[in-house]
Amino acid sequence: MTQGVKERLAELERLWRALRTEVETIENVDIAAFNKLLQASKVEGVIGKKKAGTVM
Repeated sequence: MTQGVKERLAELERLWRALRTEVETIENVDIAAFNKLLQASKVEGVIGKKKAGTVM
């Protein structure tokens, strides 16, 4: 890889780390809370358990 490619990859990885935290919060906190509300109303959740090997 060229130096430019390495620098761009490092930049994208930094950006992804910040976004990944947001995604994990949505998946683990927000959706879980929403699914509990749905369950209390006897409605199935919108997202099942996370599949192994998925990015998000």
